Amino acid sequence: MKRIILSFFVLAFPYTVMVLLYAASANYLPKDWTMFEIIGCILIAWLIGLVSAVGLMICDSTPSANAYICAKQNMLIKLLQIPAYIALFVVGSFCTMLVFTWGVTIAIIITDAMTIFLSGVAGISSVAKCGNSGTISAGAAAWLGVSQFIYVVDVICAIALFVQAWGQRRMENAQKINDGTEAV
Repeated sequence: MKRIILSFFVLAFPYTVMVLLYAASANYLPKDWTMFEIIGCILIAWLIGLVSAVGLMICDSTPSANAYICAKQNMLIKLLQIPAYIALFVVGSFCTMLVFTWGVTIAIIITDAMTIFLSGVAGISSVAKCGNSGTISAGAAAWLGVSQFIYVVDVICAIALFVQAWGQRRMENAQKINDGTEAV
């Protein structure tokens, strides 16, 4: 349950930015709010996401953590953030066409970088867990760890890591069945 709650806060950051952008454009925010209050809300949401990502690292580093579950959580975080990336890309593209909204485009680019950092920190822990459990080699763990911070490549590598952990789990279960012990 801890892992789900922590993953939610990492996952929710780009959606929080989208809601704030919509609320600002539709005049749903208080009338006396300036850009500083909106930036403050984004920073608070990012700090909550960062604390959650560090919490995921701590959960994933425990001996009871399963490499398969860690890889699945990493993949789901990255896949579920894709709609937010697409929406922010569309808004940012529209804002670049208008000269007076370039600041919004720059803010979206910065929040995208902040989102990639959050999901990268959460992804590093699953890569480390898969590396420590023997699911992937040390070289693959190093490459996959760096790739967690590269836009688009992080999603591909998260899927590849999950597939590798899933295959490892299937092999372990088959071995346990052959040995006559209970499968996980």
